[in-house]
Amino acid sequence: MLSKLLASTVATLLLTAAVTPAYAWGEKVHRLIAADAWARMSTETKAAIAEIIGPGEEAFLAASTWPDEVRPQRRETAPWHYVNVPLSAAGYDAKRDCPTGRCIIAKIPELMRAAADTTSAVERRAEALKFVIHLMGDLHQPFHVGDNNDRGGNDTWVKLPDGRLQRLHEFWDVTILEDATCIVQPIERAIGRTFDLSGDEARAGTVAIWANDSREIARDFAPALLAYRSDGGTRDNPYVLPVEYMDEARRAAHARLYHASMNLGSVLRSMFSPGN
Repeated sequence: MLSKLLASTVATLLLTAAVTPAYAWGEKVHRLIAADAWARMSTETKAAIAEIIGPGEEAFLAASTWPDEVRPQRRETAPWHYVNVPLSAAGYDAKRDCPTGRCIIAKIPELMRAAADTTSAVERRAEALKFVIHLMGDLHQPFHVGDNNDRGGNDTWVKLPDGRLQRLHEFWDVTILEDATCIVQPIERAIGRTFDLSGDEARAGTVAIWANDSREIARDFAPALLAYRSDGGTRDNPYVLPVEYMDEARRAAHARLYHASMNLGSVLRSMFSPGN
């Protein structure tokens, strides 16, 4: 079931030990990604960030969830949190998947430039930076990128082994990472009981490359593409997820968490400490 990309990622972990979706990853997970990125961050980068959003780790963690908090009042930002790339496609195509330039793949580079622009007002830079921190987390949630004609899993219902009924998107946003309860410690300490991540490295690349990685994992874990009994993934006839799916999905989600943190750190370093 696993793609070459996911199989490689999981193997490394194990061997070394167009409608607004629901809130991405959940507050806990966004803060966890931010905490891990902060722990790896250079003093120079932290100082540059502090000048924009305020000093200290808590200001950085709070920034990671702010875009979701204001989204009900800032409806124009809703499309920034995702992109619907068909699972049947070879990958992201800007003309097909982001024709207005308002999707996550287009907005992250735009917001990076805005946050790094020292000629702009600090308020504008602060807002842009908060979005960068948050959207880099969203980008690594597979169903904020991959779409199987079901609005990123929002129209697909699944039944968990414990009997819970959920939308697929909600399952990947929150449920699959329920065990990631430590929200203010680096990921290694939070899930180190299961995985030793110290030997793994984030995949070098661009926002589009990282998005395509997420889409590939969404394709691997789309129940409609797997041999699960269902009449279509409706609420009345959901896909019944076996324990095997849960275990593999949890490993994949943990890997995406780690890569989100590493890639967020890389992006911030390029913005504020380009020489390092």
